[in-house]
Amino acid sequence: MNLDVKVKLNEPLKLESIIKRTAQNYGRMLGTFRPFAKGGELNERNLTTQFLIEIKNSHPNAIICQEFHIPEYSTNKDSAFVDAVVITNDTVLFIEAKRNAAIMSNFDAINLDIKKLNSAALKKQFKAVCDVREVGLPQSAYGVVLADAWKKSLTDKWLTEYVNDSEVALKPNFQKIASFPDYSEDYDLLYGVFKLDLSD
Repeated sequence: MNLDVKVKLNEPLKLESIIKRTAQNYGRMLGTFRPFAKGGELNERNLTTQFLIEIKNSHPNAIICQEFHIPEYSTNKDSAFVDAVVITNDTVLFIEAKRNAAIMSNFDAINLDIKKLNSAALKKQFKAVCDVREVGLPQSAYGVVLADAWKKSLTDKWLTEYVNDSEVALKPNFQKIASFPDYSEDYDLLYGVFKLDLSD
């Protein structure tokens, strides 16, 4: 999938470069200060925050919200919130992130996120908010899933074995964040992007 998402003529939202800068700057920060004890881990909010910072740096006028509520969506295994929503001109991104521990044994947590991002409930709620705020519905919509991996084997598994069961065209990819020999093999940012249909 081409990740140069069209925002408007002459101004594409280049997700590949944004994700690359997210990994680079996050790794640089963690090389200076890692806010956890050895044996601990970072939570998914850090991934979301770093990604949103890079979007804001490249698109200062972007609308960025965390925890977009979906009142009609709830399961026993998932929350009724999307981690973040970004609106830039005529494109909207719905973003979900998962920490390393949530995907160690399998990628079920990511599949749940994809189902939420692809749900009729999310589409309905986003349309309702746009209607109430008298904002036009963006022409393009994408789901973005982020996760971190502390072991090369997990990154390899993501790239070679991941299968989603939501019938979306997601190609697994990754960017290296950093190496911490005292702590892990490598620290990688796993990600996938897929197109969403907001039409009825």
